[in-house]
Amino acid sequence: MTDEESYSPRPLRGVVVTHVGEEVLGPLISVRPDLRVPSRIHARVVFSDQPMAFEVALEWDSAELSYLVKRLVIDADGAVSTADLHKVSLPTLIRLAASGDPEVMTEEGDWERFELVLASLDLTEFQSEIAAAGPTDDVLKWVGRIYAWGRIMGGNPNQLVVSTLGLPKRTATRWIARARQIGHLD
Repeated sequence: MTDEESYSPRPLRGVVVTHVGEEVLGPLISVRPDLRVPSRIHARVVFSDQPMAFEVALEWDSAELSYLVKRLVIDADGAVSTADLHKVSLPTLIRLAASGDPEVMTEEGDWERFELVLASLDLTEFQSEIAAAGPTDDVLKWVGRIYAWGRIMGGNPNQLVVSTLGLPKRTATRWIARARQIGHLD
């Protein structure tokens, strides 16, 4: 990735994420055998409906299995009110800054950006296959990957498993427990 490469990790209206600086991304580190993330991220997050931009430096914490904010700078042309600051949550900033960079190992043994792998799936077909297969080892690997990615992004990993795989909450909870039990989750 170049010093000024922009991407929007998901089609979020009015949000632009740009990696900035000399050390944009640190070296990739494994957080699971089939999932790795940059050790450091330096990004600028701009919301078109906000009077400010955020520059955030993140560092991976292996003990917490999540990113920690090392530096946060708010850049605004004018005054920023407390009400303006309350409109943007820190977990949202972390998720946006980090969401495009985790990589997952494909079945062919290649590394690809996790978000692109998920985006390339026909989720309706994938969800049908998951429902038909039940909690097989391959399915539970996906449960582990999606759960880990949810933790990395600072969101609710259980809810991400539910929504991505199209499972009822109770089923997802059982499958998450099973994935943890057989070693697909820490």
